[in-house]
Amino acid sequence: MPTPPCRPAGRTVSRHPAGRGAAAVADLLTSLRTAQPGSIGTLIVEHAAQLGVSKGELFLADLQHRLLVPFGRRGHPGDDGLSIDGTLAGRAYRTAEVQHTPGAPSPTTVWVPLLDRDNALGVLGG
Repeated sequence: MPTPPCRPAGRTVSRHPAGRGAAAVADLLTSLRTAQPGSIGTLIVEHAAQLGVSKGELFLADLQHRLLVPFGRRGHPGDDGLSIDGTLAGRAYRTAEVQHTPGAPSPTTVWVPLLDRDNALGVLGG
């Protein structure tokens, strides 16, 4: 089945799942342009739900590029973040490629790298 063409904002979105996903991502990006820093995590969770994602969190790389630290989460004792070396989230960050675990028997986990041109900033997943 061919993928329907993208439509400009404000027009009817295709019933095709890829069209709904693209619209949700476009809406998220538009919302993030004017969002206050404290509301970014909430926006990500709300838009992730539109894509059928039950859990989503933004992780940003620390200055030493050793850890992916949860954005907006206040200090949880013992929670240092995710290692960039040795985790699937870290692999998504290092390779700039989407990584995922198989779905069955537990839900699929997807890690999406966040890039600013060629610079990796962190990952979205959870």
